[in-house]
Parts: sequence; C-alpha cells; structure tokens
Amino acid sequence: MKPPPFLHAAPETLPGALELLAEHGDAARILAGGQSLMPLLVMRMARPALLLDINRCAGLSGITRHDGETRIGAMTRQIAVQRAPETPALLARALGWAGPRAVRNRGTLGGSMAHADPSAEAPAAALCLDAVMVLESRRGQRLVPAAEFFLDALVTAIAPDEMLLEIRIPPGHPRHAFAETGVRQADLAMAAIATDLALDRQGRISAIRIAAIGAANRPVRLPLAEQALLGQSPTPATLRDAARAGLAGAEPPSDLIASAAHRVAVLEGLLADAVLEACAA
Repeated sequence: MKPPPFLHAAPETLPGALELLAEHGDAARILAGGQSLMPLLVMRMARPALLLDINRCAGLSGITRHDGETRIGAMTRQIAVQRAPETPALLARALGWAGPRAVRNRGTLGGSMAHADPSAEAPAAALCLDAVMVLESRRGQRLVPAAEFFLDALVTAIAPDEMLLEIRIPPGHPRHAFAETGVRQADLAMAAIATDLALDRQGRISAIRIAAIGAANRPVRLPLAEQALLGQSPTPATLRDAARAGLAGAEPPSDLIASAAHRVAVLEGLLADAVLEACAA
C-alpha cells in the first residue's frame, strides 16, 4: 500500500516547526524517527495533511545532566540513549527490548513517548522513573509528569500545537530491573514490569516504584503493590501477596496474543522476578 497524499515541510529551527504546528494543528503529524508513523501512513491509519519533518531542527537531541537530573532531547536516537553513560540504567535496560537494532538506530526516544504504544518499553521505564515531559508551543513551555502524560493507547497530553522537546528524569533509586515476555523478543511486549527500588541495612525495601506494561491500555504504576512491599523483606510470600494486590484491579486487554487473565498471571510472575532481581543487584 501507499500512504495518502500529504504536504511535506522540513523546518530547520524549532520556532519554524512550532509556527507550522500552530498553523495546521490536528492536520499535521510530526516525523521524527518514523519507525511508528511510517507504518501508520502506509496502512492509511494516519492521514495528515502536513508531514512535519523535524530531523533538520537543531538542538533537539543530546543527553545532559543538571543537578543529578538527566535531560534527554526528544530527537535523541534510542540506540544513543541506550549506550550513553548518563542514561539511567533502568531506561537503558528497557531500551534493550525495544525492537531490533535497526529500529533503535533510527527511532527516537521522544517519538516512542509521543506515539504512546501501550506495548512500548520506554514509556513504562519513564513512568517508573517519575520522568517529566517538556512540551513546547508558541504559547510557551509546560512540564507534564509521566503519570499525567500517557492517557490512553496512542493518546498523550500533547496538544495539537505542541511538540515534545525533552524528557527529564530525576535521580532514581540504586537498584532496578526490567522483566518482559512476548511471543518472541523482537515482538511487542505481551507483559512487562519495570521496578526501581532501594533497600535499608536490614535488606528491607525502603523505597520502590513499579510500572507495568499489559495491565491496562497504557503503561501504569502499581501503587498497591508498592505499598504492600514497602518496609518488607522480599520473600516469596510478600512478593506473591504484593503482586496479587497490585494487579487486583487491573484491566488488561484481551487479544490474539493473550487473554486478560493470562496477562494478569504473567504480570504477577514478572513482578516477583523483577523485584527479586533488583534486590539481588
């Protein structure tokens, strides 16, 4: 199949790109790495009047540190994020599952966040790490926490005239793990757990964050599991109880890959595996 006809613009500055977004709004789609958008165009699931190619815009990529906070430009390629020493280890681990190397060579971190595929690894890691999305338009800049950014499958808090400019990640806890399962590793995740935690001197969990893929139509935190594990030693019994509590109200999708009940059962096992791995790290 071929994509429907569209206009193409490739501004060389951020103000130029924001001007076009303000003018065209919902009729425009941003082209970053193209790993998600191009298949949608070819299948005619996306029909933009204007394809806004931001690959020539300067200053939208790079990884820096500011007072312990990691700041990643939205146009930074996923392979560069994965390999950079400044990248939080959990995010780097998650990106190792993000499709084949050819996809990570071209795909951008911002593109993965903005596309908001419910099976994507990077959004779940960002949610677990309490990342903040920096959005910009001609109206100005605003910061949106990851917990408020992912609204639904393929739906985010980005307004039609806004662009995702940067992902900011505060300092995390010292231990982490990312556990995923799918039909094949190169496929989209059927279910996954990201966790970021700390232990006290007695080996009890003193701080923990858990995010899940496959528990809903978007990446979600599991606060009941976090509460159940806080202050506990990671024994099989506490992990089992925490997993059941955290997923008791889950509403995972049922599809050709797995039923909702199967996803819940798999997530319970992945949660226990991920927490044990993080504690042993």
